Amino acid sequence: MKEEKGNPEEKKEQTDSAEEDLVFEEDTLEHSGAFGWNKNPQETIKKLREKLKKCESEKQESMTGLQRTKADFINLRKRDEKEKEEFAKFAVENFVKEITPILDSFDLAIAKATEAGDSQWKDGVTSIQNQLLAVLQTNGMGKIVPLNEPFDPKFHEAVGTIETEDESKDHLVLEVLQAGYTLHGKVVRPAKVRIGQKT
Repeated sequence: MKEEKGNPEEKKEQTDSAEEDLVFEEDTLEHSGAFGWNKNPQETIKKLREKLKKCESEKQESMTGLQRTKADFINLRKRDEKEKEEFAKFAVENFVKEITPILDSFDLAIAKATEAGDSQWKDGVTSIQNQLLAVLQTNGMGKIVPLNEPFDPKFHEAVGTIETEDESKDHLVLEVLQAGYTLHGKVVRPAKVRIGQKT
């Protein structure tokens, strides 16, 4: 058996260094291991639970914020779509206002034909007027002719009264001087009327 040669002091230094490394490794494992383990497992579990609770809270906050943002986006899109629909509905309002004098001319022509007793002319003009009104009605336009209906300031404009002794005709529309028009239920022009007033 060969006797090991070497300086005893060098051997002692190597042994001391190995012991220091071992102590360092143990200390590292105890205080800063991969999962933060230490000598007290209860404390480690408590810390992990706190971290888990914090993560769950942050996750819930993120989810709540995401859901709120999503709801806001959906509401914004619905409002935008509604505004587009409203714009499309009333984009033709100026056109309707411009065409009402032409419709008035039809009414006047029919009235004159009736006075003259010209039924053929009246029927022809009425037919053309009805065709035009049918096209306008499919696009949301309506005609207000409130003869013998109760006066409604939302749809009628009173320009005069007609005295009557019949109590049932009080505040009824007894004469329509000019038809009114609506667009999708909104009054574009109220009907000009004279209403009954009991004497």
